[in-house]
Amino acid sequence: MKIIKFLPLLPAVLLAIISLNWILMPDAAAESLGLIFNDPLEKNTIIRDFTAFFLATSIFCFLGFFTKSPEWLYASGIIFLIALVFNAAATIFHDAMFAADAFFVEVVLAVICFLSGKFINKF
Repeated sequence: MKIIKFLPLLPAVLLAIISLNWILMPDAAAESLGLIFNDPLEKNTIIRDFTAFFLATSIFCFLGFFTKSPEWLYASGIIFLIALVFNAAATIFHDAMFAADAFFVEVVLAVICFLSGKFINKF
């Protein structure tokens, strides 16, 4: 069970890698998600928002791990929970295509973050 204490590092590292991809190769990062930049303002918005999303959640997971403060892990989990809710809401209310793979990842990351927060000080 001591491996659980290292669980926050899984999303932290994964999200840090995704963040670096958005910082260093935003065109490739966007393409991997099926996004196409149509104009410079849209490109700025997408790069800025995706980098902020992934980098902030990565930092929250690292902070939770190193400080043993569950609040940081819960903050990251809440962000993923909101993302998955609006993934479904976009499909239901705005005629958007359901992103099943993203939904699955958001569920897994939210669960990891919430469980990590719950058990961070137990082991």
